[in-house]
Amino acid sequence: PFLFHFKDDPVVPGNFGTHGMITLLKETASEVFGVSNPLFKSMAIKKFSGMIFEDPKQIRFELKNVSQTESGDVVAAQANLYLENLDGSRMIETAIYTYKNLTVG
Repeated sequence: PFLFHFKDDPVVPGNFGTHGMITLLKETASEVFGVSNPLFKSMAIKKFSGMIFEDPKQIRFELKNVSQTESGDVVAAQANLYLENLDGSRMIETAIYTYKNLTVG
């Protein structure tokens, strides 16, 4: 079990996916838009509709409609997390984590 979740609970904490999504957007802000040391700012909506267990699988992060505002912030209009089998096929067709207006700057 994950060491920092509930005792004997095999579910990976939801913050794992949130942290991964923010990290991906920060990397995108730096690499694509040239933002130096971007920091997490906000998200409008966070929706969890499934769980990640520790059994063998992979996850895929997806950023949609990423743009830079006039103030220099980088926003992903939508960000999704999908569960996949080890061969890359989706276990579930819909995203199990969805974020709206994820922002770094």
